[in-house]
Amino acid sequence: RSCKTVLAKVNGKYYIGTEEKPAPFEAFCIQEQLGGGWMVIQYRSNGALDFNRNWTEYRNGFGEVDGEHWIGLEKIYQFTKKLKCELLVEMKDFNGSYKYARYNAFAIGSEAEGYYLKTLGTYNGTAGDSLRNHYGLKFSTADRDNDASATNCAQDFKGGWWFKKCYSTYLNGLYRRSSEKTENMIEWYAFNNDWRG
Repeated sequence: RSCKTVLAKVNGKYYIGTEEKPAPFEAFCIQEQLGGGWMVIQYRSNGALDFNRNWTEYRNGFGEVDGEHWIGLEKIYQFTKKLKCELLVEMKDFNGSYKYARYNAFAIGSEAEGYYLKTLGTYNGTAGDSLRNHYGLKFSTADRDNDASATNCAQDFKGGWWFKKCYSTYLNGLYRRSSEKTENMIEWYAFNNDWRG
């Protein structure tokens, strides 16, 4: 059962899960926009939740599904392994400018494979194709450094991600509370062609 097969057509919390793994779990499903059937895998809105977490927390998920949260790499892996999934990233800046990036074939590898960014498919949208630079990379956290940098990107930038040396896109960075631009923050480079967000 996925958000696509939930009969209710109202945004909200639903129990979903694949046949074997993971066991049914609560997720927030977007049912009223973009044709419905979207499982929210990450949500940032006010910076109340700390995304500087260890490998186990990123694997299992953290936060509340009707607020800021990360659904968990293992859940993402199990869904993208069994179902044809798309990825939709929606962003808004402090000026209210909304942009999105949509990938038509999203999948990640298993934990043994470092939850690497396995498939993205074709991009379309208004935010730019910044995630493409992270294609094929393993996920890293401060306690499991899988990046190609001489330093530990997850430790340096305070959160887990598919780092290389270190990023051009980073949605698990510190939450920016003003339009001031600085390092370590949530980043989608092509949004405004500035690595500081």
